Amino acid sequence: MAIISANPDFLFENAFRSFPFEDSISLDNWVSYSSVLDIKGFSRSPRTGKIKLTHITRWNTGSIQPSTPLVLREGYIQLFFSIPVLNLESIVISIDIPTDTNEWPIHKKAIISNANGYPYIMMSSIIGESITKDLPRTMIISLDEVYLEDTVVLDAYKRSIDQFKIIHSDSTESYMSGDVVIVNGLHSVASQNNNSISIKAGQNEGITQKDIPSDPSKEDYCNGIVAINGTSPSGLGEFNIVGGNGILIRNAPSINTIYIEIDQSSNAAKCDTIGSILDAP
Repeated sequence: MAIISANPDFLFENAFRSFPFEDSISLDNWVSYSSVLDIKGFSRSPRTGKIKLTHITRWNTGSIQPSTPLVLREGYIQLFFSIPVLNLESIVISIDIPTDTNEWPIHKKAIISNANGYPYIMMSSIIGESITKDLPRTMIISLDEVYLEDTVVLDAYKRSIDQFKIIHSDSTESYMSGDVVIVNGLHSVASQNNNSISIKAGQNEGITQKDIPSDPSKEDYCNGIVAINGTSPSGLGEFNIVGGNGILIRNAPSINTIYIEIDQSSNAAKCDTIGSILDAP
């Protein structure tokens, strides 16, 4: 049943029963059944118990603010819910209804967002006009053992993916949403098998240095040496110049120079060519 019901009979019938709450004497003593007609929502947090209605408050515009640790809004009637979650005592969320509302029933949402501003917990409600009679003035009602029906708020923890949080090497975070395409990367390859996606990293996997075009006008790659006489770098992007029989390697980083020289103590020194220099700017 959608929260904005196309069937008015549902809301009419709900005005005479406790749903969306479980039956409770505490609720009957303070709130009319017709005041909260419907609630639907979802929670991406790991819930550990039932969602509890703890307080209903009213703070009229221009009146003295009631003394309470709750975060009240002037000019609003508020329903405060406690959501027990893993590793936290609870999360508090409130549905706020303006006291100057003229058209009833009213549809109001309560949302708690994550660090990226994406809805983490959401409760959408239909509130009836009788709530203004339940709380006719500035006041606070504390409730005991008043719980929402378990089916009202969908437990979406580990059951839905709306976005990915990316943690970068410098510990900064970013988020990806919408269509997420996983493709081969530099020395990494992605593959899918039924409902599983595997990412494998290793030398010569996926895109390697030899696949990067040398013409920077074709692709937005960093300028640099991608091959020397057709020889590609190692999987770490390194060119290793190693001396051999009769050949010495001497590095001069201060002048960006590598010397390839003949070992004067070897038989190669008897050749006409005494040495050569390879400049690597």
